[in-house]
Amino acid sequence: MSEKELVLGDFLPVAAFSAYATLFKNLEQAANDQLFVEVDRLEQEIQACDFCVLDTNNGMKRKVADLQIMQDGICFHWQTT
Repeated sequence: MSEKELVLGDFLPVAAFSAYATLFKNLEQAANDQLFVEVDRLEQEIQACDFCVLDTNNGMKRKVADLQIMQDGICFHWQTT
């Protein structure tokens, strides 16, 4: 899998996501309202959270970049080291 490859899928949040739900909801609303300065600010705030994906098959974590969660969908790129 390429580092630049866009990963798309369904988002199934765990309980810990509730601490970040408002952040992603605000990003979605700003994008819908075309408030681009606010979108940029929120995207930077999300990137600073250092999110990762857990492979439930092998327990490995991998950091992601450009993370977007809107409604029940998720997309991101793998973060390069």
